[in-house]
Amino acid sequence: MTTILGVHSFRRGAGKSLLAASLAVVMARAGLDVTVIDANRDSADVAARLGTALAGPGFEEALTGAASITDVVYDASSVLGGGALGRLSIVPGGSRSETHRDVAGYREREISVLREIVMTTRPELVVIDTPSGLTEDTMTILTVVDDLILIAQSEHTDHQGTAVTIDVARRLGVPRVGIALVELPVAVVSEGDLAPAEAQFDAPVIGTLPVRPEGADRPDGAPFVVQHAADPWSLQVLTLASRLLEERKTPRPAGRILGPA
Repeated sequence: MTTILGVHSFRRGAGKSLLAASLAVVMARAGLDVTVIDANRDSADVAARLGTALAGPGFEEALTGAASITDVVYDASSVLGGGALGRLSIVPGGSRSETHRDVAGYREREISVLREIVMTTRPELVVIDTPSGLTEDTMTILTVVDDLILIAQSEHTDHQGTAVTIDVARRLGVPRVGIALVELPVAVVSEGDLAPAEAQFDAPVIGTLPVRPEGADRPDGAPFVVQHAADPWSLQVLTLASRLLEERKTPRPAGRILGPA
């Protein structure tokens, strides 16, 4: 069974793409067959977060029909490093285009492409880097995800937007929604009281991450979590991934992606 994990933030620049890429890497290293999809149309750079560069077609070209599904799925297992037990594939963002928005049945086309990617790669886990905010693309993706991680920054005024996103996700039937608090002082990460944040968002805090290390967004040759596995930020990503892996042991209904659109 394939589970779809969406990683989302209401505000741009919160570290969403880095977290999506890093979770995909850590969970693949732990033994899962993972496909990460860069659906962030405004800033498609998951490949860069993995420490690699891909110049070929991607998600955009699949949406417009300019490339087949097999042409936009790339094996990225080489970035996992030694000792990896699973496999990683990536669907990069491709070249941004507005063409697919003019195609009749745009929403159905996007869901169809996501479904085709799953049926082609047959992964255990798909991680989707979603567009920020509450765009049409975002809400389309929310109709198929099984788990949603919403990034929230304690020092920014995006809390209302985050709360609205949680409400929309629940209305669209997302089964599980959790909060990742980011850009926190290390002392807060280790000793902070999470109850106020959980009460504010009416959702569990499933991860706390310190300030992103310099260079983490643009690693050279390998993902930051592989090159600097002992860094406090990487360790918190590992903790979050471990929680998600533990939750996978609980019996669940079939994933939404292969159900009715």
